[in-house]
Amino acid sequence: MVTSDEPGLYVEGKYGIRHENLLVTVPAFETEFGQFYRHDALTLVPFDVRGLNVKEMEQNEIDWLNAYHQRVYDEISPRLNEEEAAWLYEKTRPIHA
Repeated sequence: MVTSDEPGLYVEGKYGIRHENLLVTVPAFETEFGQFYRHDALTLVPFDVRGLNVKEMEQNEIDWLNAYHQRVYDEISPRLNEEEAAWLYEKTRPIHA
């Protein structure tokens, strides 16, 4: 199953910010309570971090974003020329609080 994840903030009459991904639901593990699932990102596009207040983010959120950006770079950069890969590297650099 494919779903979209669209966390966002909208201020009426001013602006809206949304980071959106398509996710695929896949089996993760099974216990005595049944099958459990997780979501894997289908769209591999860097998030624009300029709109983030990193100081307000939890460390696990920063870690998730950095891991996602690393995956974006690792999977997409081999398909790019040198100039494009350099651009992608800049857009997926780790962030720090």
